[in-house]
Amino acid sequence: MDGASFAVSAALIASGLRGPAEGCPRPAAGSTGLRAYRRALGGGYPYVLASLLLLGICLVTMLAQGLDQGWSAVLLPAHVRDSLGGAPALGLIEALFSAGALAGALTYGAAGSRVRRWPL
Repeated sequence: MDGASFAVSAALIASGLRGPAEGCPRPAAGSTGLRAYRRALGGGYPYVLASLLLLGICLVTMLAQGLDQGWSAVLLPAHVRDSLGGAPALGLIEALFSAGALAGALTYGAAGSRVRRWPL
């Protein structure tokens, strides 16, 4: 089942891919390696720091992921083991979180363009 879902996902992504636009400039083929990577990464930091929106997105994402990883990888399994009976309960909790995330994404996709950005 897992392999079939990956195959379906790959087919959906492949069907939606388009080539670069005709007038779109293509990046020059530069050197690849650690130095080129460091130079490109070093150029990205000032870009993110110059935009308060991008900086805010990065900081909120880092904070949320840091808190979520400790909770979902350590605290939730320990609580489920001690209080809720083990792995089936953890699976149910994770499935409900996934269903909530999917419902939220679908709702936002359907109604997000009708709501002002800042209150949302």
